[in-house]
Order: sequence, then C-alpha cells, then structure tokens
Amino acid sequence: MKHSLSAGQTENGNGRLALITRLAAIGGLVASVGVVAVFAFIVYITLPGAYSGLDTIESTVTWISLGLIALLVIGVNIVYARVLFAVARFPYGFPVSGKFPRS
Repeated sequence: MKHSLSAGQTENGNGRLALITRLAAIGGLVASVGVVAVFAFIVYITLPGAYSGLDTIESTVTWISLGLIALLVIGVNIVYARVLFAVARFPYGFPVSGKFPRS
C-alpha cells in the first residue's frame, strides 16, 4: 500500500527543495544565454570598418580571446545546471543500486 504525500512533497523528497534547485539550474542556463548575448554585442561593436578604429587582426584576436572565456563560462554553467537538476531529481543522493527510477 502506497502512503499518501503531504502538500509540497513529491516521491523524491521535499518538493520545495526540488523546486528551488530546478530554478537555480534554469537560472544558470539563462545566464549562459546572457553570456552569448554579451559576446554577440562585443562582436558587433568590434566589427572592422571605416570608423571602428580596429582592423581585421585586432577584431579577430578580440573575438577569439573573449570567445574562449565565454565558452568556458557557458561550460561551467551547464555543468552546474546538470548537477542541480540531478540534485532536484534525487535530493537524498543517487540510488545505491545504480538503477534510476522511471519518472
């Protein structure tokens, strides 16, 4: 016989904790979108042109150096988001048997 769950709880534990960790993970992914937007703006303002003050080589160096930093920040945000989604799914740790319950 299955026990009944009180309000705010799920089968995986405290529903409020799961909600907060999911929101934090989504926030990390949204921050990645913000990093992409800032990088796109930097690319736009450093495009070589007659009045830009940067030539092609300087623009390319800027794009590569800031692009690598943006990729690293996005990668870290994705890793943390995946960890937070896993914590939201299994708030008391992963199952010992190695088999994931179907959701």
